[in-house]
Amino acid sequence: MEEGLKKRLQEIGRIIEEQGNEILEKVAEEAQTIGKQAKDSIEKARKKTEEILNSAQEIEALKDRVRALEERQVKLSDEISGLARLMGELLAKL
Repeated sequence: MEEGLKKRLQEIGRIIEEQGNEILEKVAEEAQTIGKQAKDSIEKARKKTEEILNSAQEIEALKDRVRALEERQVKLSDEISGLARLMGELLAKL
């Protein structure tokens, strides 16, 4: 009986080892899949971050152009006012 029990325990041990190896293989495969997905997600996030930063730079450049246009508009308005004042003075003298 003891020999039969010993063989049975050895068989159970072998089955547990096989199942453990299968589980370890599945875990390793899943870990590799998760790692690849994480790498892909990080790459996508990096690209999106680059796009956002580039967009922010483009927006700042556009703001600078608008500011420059506004400054030129103010200068032109001042010059037109000055010209109108001179025209008024000329007309008053005529």
